[in-house]
Amino acid sequence: MRTTHWSDITTGEVGSMEREAMKRGEQAIAEEAKANGAVHQNAE
Repeated sequence: MRTTHWSDITTGEVGSMEREAMKRGEQAIAEEAKANGAVHQNAE
């Protein structure tokens, strides 16, 4: 049994993985922005 290389994975699979990562990243950024916004509002 040989190891699977990235070239063996279809571009569709890689694309969906990238989209999932982007969605999670955007979610994290949005959460962080909300948290930062709350901090700034409290500081004023």
